[in-house]
Amino acid sequence: MEHDAEPLCLRPVARRAGEGGGRAAGAVALVAAGCVWWAWRRRNVAFEAKAATLMAGSLLVSPYLFYYDLTWAALAIAWLATLGLRDGFHRGEREILLFAWLAPALMQPVQLLTSVQLGFPAVLLLFLAALRRAATAPRLGPAAP
Repeated sequence: MEHDAEPLCLRPVARRAGEGGGRAAGAVALVAAGCVWWAWRRRNVAFEAKAATLMAGSLLVSPYLFYYDLTWAALAIAWLATLGLRDGFHRGEREILLFAWLAPALMQPVQLLTSVQLGFPAVLLLFLAALRRAATAPRLGPAAP
């Protein structure tokens, strides 16, 4: 039986992989964990970007996202908004933050009307915005003796 809260983008993979799409969910979780590890290993990345990556990445581990789960995304939104206000927003970043902020309120009505689940795309975009912040952090020079 297909669960309504399963991310729409994983449904075709889940059908091929078997009941629940454990392989697809596992692959997403492994990629998210690897990206979080990469961001936290980089010394030149601002703590806000690392924290946003961890918050959004932890939501990607679960194959099911409900509107009440997305309250956790508010922390990632806050960290990225802090970076944006301090250092300037990247192109499209404000729109991603707005979409992620509104997703919990829009999730249930949109799913009832269209069968599209907004939680996964909202968190994925938030995660990618945090990774972009981590990837574009200025490089530090060699350590002073």
